[in-house]
Amino acid sequence: MATRRKPTAERRDPQALEERRLHAAELFAQDVHQAEVARTLGVSRQTVSRWHQRWQADGTAGLQSRGAPGRAPRCPTPNSSRLSRPC
Repeated sequence: MATRRKPTAERRDPQALEERRLHAAELFAQDVHQAEVARTLGVSRQTVSRWHQRWQADGTAGLQSRGAPGRAPRCPTPNSSRLSRPC
């Protein structure tokens, strides 16, 4: 049986990703096996294993969003070319 991937927009939506992790936390609390959590949520077992480790260490808070990845922008505005001096 082939698994179906979620549409790209849904996979990259930070809110949807966090909701999926929090759903995993609910399933962990119900003692659902990690493989079943992976099948239910459409993610790999390795991903569920990482989530489970974070959940065991920090509870549901460990699965909440950590914010956008990467370095914070140096310039306060995206149109830095309009600034009189560089950032």
